[in-house]
Amino acid sequence: MALKPFTMSNGIHVKQGDWITTPFAPMLQDPKNWTDPHNFHRFRHADVTILASLEKPDSFKSPDPDKTALLTDIRG
Repeated sequence: MALKPFTMSNGIHVKQGDWITTPFAPMLQDPKNWTDPHNFHRFRHADVTILASLEKPDSFKSPDPDKTALLTDIRG
């Protein structure tokens, strides 16, 4: 929700109180952005170097290893 009026770079005017949203589902399901986008991969965004420190590193696979990020450091 906009706290004050503003104009976007493309010229769209947003009034105070207006809501702006982003359609995440279509972007997250786009095969141009993700390998196998319609299937759940719980470690898609997990950094494989962190996962490798776990007990069974071979059980963790990411279909897009170049798109991972260190979200939580699980190394104690």
